[in-house]
Amino acid sequence: MAFDLTNIKLVIFDLDGTLVESNEQEIDYFFKALRLEVGTDIDTDISQYPDRTFSSVINSMNSTISYQDLYEKLELKMTDFVQRVTWISLPLGKKLLQQTIEQELDYFVVTGNFKQASIDKAALANIELPEERVYCTTLEFASKGKVIQTLISKHNYSPYEVLSIGDSQYDKDIADQLGLNFLWATA
Repeated sequence: MAFDLTNIKLVIFDLDGTLVESNEQEIDYFFKALRLEVGTDIDTDISQYPDRTFSSVINSMNSTISYQDLYEKLELKMTDFVQRVTWISLPLGKKLLQQTIEQELDYFVVTGNFKQASIDKAALANIELPEERVYCTTLEFASKGKVIQTLISKHNYSPYEVLSIGDSQYDKDIADQLGLNFLWATA
């Protein structure tokens, strides 16, 4: 089934649950690694953090370690974790990505994870993502919405020219807040 991309100039893909099957062990591993670094108990429900991203969790920590050092340590640990897990591409998301590329539309993958871990995860699921197409939340931009908004502005797109593809209500809410078209990546 081909999706009508008429009037769409930019497609924003979520990664986990959209292009690659989500793995709940990843979030558990992140929180265990974070707990070891900060040395205190922390809330492990990512939905309780302001932007539901790894960066927003780090930004909310009360730690003697600098946020940047903490981010870099966790980025290495998460990249190592990704390398040790089997990742599976999701057929609908992969098909939509292929269609986007075939139609020569601009696209980005935006995730709340770490960049190298995200690129590696996709590659292990047989999805090659050029580094310049992958954007992740950072300590400065801990919100996926802010990352997407910045990309749209930087590349001079209007919200009605953008299609966001995701698998969660969180993804849909971001698209709605930014006035973007949205497509559920669930079959």
